[in-house]
Amino acid sequence: MSERQHARSTDPRGRAAQSHAVEVQPDAAAPAMAPPLLDTVRLTPDALRTLQRTHGNRYVQRLLASAPDVQRDVSSRTERRRRGRRAAAGFEEELAEDNSNLQEVMDMMGEINLNALRHNDDFCDGMQERLSGEQFTLLAAAMILNSSYAPAARQEALRVLTAQLGDPDVARRMLDRDVEAVIVPRNQKMTDLDEFQSLRTRQTFDGRWWAHVRGVGNVRVGSRIYVALAEENLLGGAPDPGVFDAIPGTRVPAETPQGGYTEGYSTTTHELAHGIHQQGLSRQDERLIERAYEAKAEETDDAPALFENHWVDGPRVSLIAPADRAATGESDAQWQTHVDGLSHRQRKSFECYAAQNDHEYFAQLSNAYLGANTGLEPTTLQPRNNGRGWVEANESDDMLALLDRIYRNQTVNEVESSGELTAGGRRTNPLPPPPPTTAPAAEVAPAPAAAPAAETGER
Repeated sequence: MSERQHARSTDPRGRAAQSHAVEVQPDAAAPAMAPPLLDTVRLTPDALRTLQRTHGNRYVQRLLASAPDVQRDVSSRTERRRRGRRAAAGFEEELAEDNSNLQEVMDMMGEINLNALRHNDDFCDGMQERLSGEQFTLLAAAMILNSSYAPAARQEALRVLTAQLGDPDVARRMLDRDVEAVIVPRNQKMTDLDEFQSLRTRQTFDGRWWAHVRGVGNVRVGSRIYVALAEENLLGGAPDPGVFDAIPGTRVPAETPQGGYTEGYSTTTHELAHGIHQQGLSRQDERLIERAYEAKAEETDDAPALFENHWVDGPRVSLIAPADRAATGESDAQWQTHVDGLSHRQRKSFECYAAQNDHEYFAQLSNAYLGANTGLEPTTLQPRNNGRGWVEANESDDMLALLDRIYRNQTVNEVESSGELTAGGRRTNPLPPPPPTTAPAAEVAPAPAAAPAAETGER
């Protein structure tokens, strides 16, 4: 959950800017001749290939005629593969035998060609075998990143993504599954971008409008997976107030403009963790995360553990009555008795973000491991926990081993053993620089009095 700096300390904007994982595919109505089974089929390229085998080419061509979005997706994939072959030839020609000029070649290729390379399996195979693990993850981050909307944030995004894609096998799965991380400029709604327009008039699981959310971790459109990263969270500062405007002609209302995130808190790592969870891990890894989340939820289902600091985001539920309930005269003790008697579903809106589900649990744990889980948790208003040391002390050995394997002891912020940001250390989402101070105007000596005009005899 993101935290807004400008908001009052007791309620730093809350959930309105936090992100989620979501899977979206373009729906296309099947033609009249489609059998009943096709009413439930989403027309992805894989589905089309299945239909081609079962119903023949002619049937698929007629189906595509009624689904232009899918036709464009299939055509663009073909073109991407062609571009990937051309780019691979140029890349391999320029790369020195000892790979010493890798960064130079990447810079020369440019982002469009680097993006195209992920569609060339032979190239990916060759580079994974040829490069060191560190070099391959650096290349993979560049192949995944799309900074075309916000190029000023490219270098910081590459720094963060390279740290997070430390496991070459995870990086390779992300390439194979066509994951693309798109930087959303601070002056545009996320849903203004083509990659996220499918969310334009939709809401999150907790009732927020995606148009006002500043990140998302797993949007499937056709054959591609998109992750949204916010420019302002990479470079610091706040989004433009206009991104919270209403969308004319829709149900999406205006929202009060909000400020930036807590210094050091990274929605970038949070969102990419969603992508890694759903696209970069094995099913065995996913089950491990599910079991760890369920164990943590069971351990903290009742008082006193319900109110103790067991989660990466702090206590599952705050000991202190929420402001709206306290305003009615409810004491903290009455609040604790009330919320302890609720089911998990009933008290979900009072629980910290990591406790919402296994996906948010993993994303927030990733933030802590990477040193990017700073600030207060917006629902409980209690401090989040941060740093690999906290993870080691409070999570299972299996979960720590998984995070070690994925992130390889990398951090995106320089942090102390306590999890606090190191003074003067490198960090993502830095505080914006203070406005320049206006120097006082220099004192100017008064001008001498003008001499009287010479008499000319004229009147």
